[in-house]
Amino acid sequence: MQFFQLQKKDEKKEEEEKKDEEKPKEEEKKEAQEEPAPEVPDIPPLLTRPQKVQKNLFSEALRKELDQIRRWKVKISNIHIENLYTEVYSPFIEFVIGGDEHQVQKTDKKGNTVTMRLGKPGITAKTEVLDLLELQSSRNFFTVLKTEYHGSYFDIMEQNLRVDIWDLERWGINNFFSREEIPLLDIANGEVVRNLTFQKKKGRKKCKQ
Repeated sequence: MQFFQLQKKDEKKEEEEKKDEEKPKEEEKKEAQEEPAPEVPDIPPLLTRPQKVQKNLFSEALRKELDQIRRWKVKISNIHIENLYTEVYSPFIEFVIGGDEHQVQKTDKKGNTVTMRLGKPGITAKTEVLDLLELQSSRNFFTVLKTEYHGSYFDIMEQNLRVDIWDLERWGINNFFSREEIPLLDIANGEVVRNLTFQKKKGRKKCKQ
C-alpha cells in the first residue's frame, strides 16, 4: 500500500508540473491568437507553359503550311481603364505578346523553393502611368503600341496576349495588381475590341517592374 500511495503521489506531482509547463504555452498561444494575422502577400501568378497543339493530328502538307513562320502586324490602341477598386492607385499596364516563357518551381539542396524561368519571352511593352486614378473614375492611356510578331499558325494557336496591371510606387517597389490572358487565336483575325475586368487578389507583393 505504501508503494502504491508513493507512486500515486509522484503521478500527482508530475501532473502538476505538466500543468505548470503548459501554462506559458497556453498564454503564448492566446497572445498569438490575439495578434492580427499577417497579410497574405499577392504575387504575380507563375507563368504557365502554353498548351501545345497536337501537330500529329494534321496531315503532313497542312502541318508544313501551319508551321511556317509569318509576320503579323500588331497594334494596341484606345486603352481605357476604369477604377472599380476600393482605393486610389496609379496604374500602368504591361503587355506581353506571345512567347512560350514559363516558370517552374524546384527545391534546392538547402530545401529552399527556387523559381526558374524557361522558354522564350514574348514581345513586352508598357503604357505610361496614370497618376492617382480616383475611385469610380476612368481615364485613357495615350500609349499606342505598334510592333510585329513573328510566328506560325501553330504559335498563334498556342500562345497568348498577357495583360498585367501594376500599381506604381513612387518611393518603392511597384505592386502587382492583376493579370488576364487572351489567346492570340481570338484576336488574330483583324480589329478586335476587348473589355476585361481585373479582379485584385487579397494582399500585396511588391515587385520590381
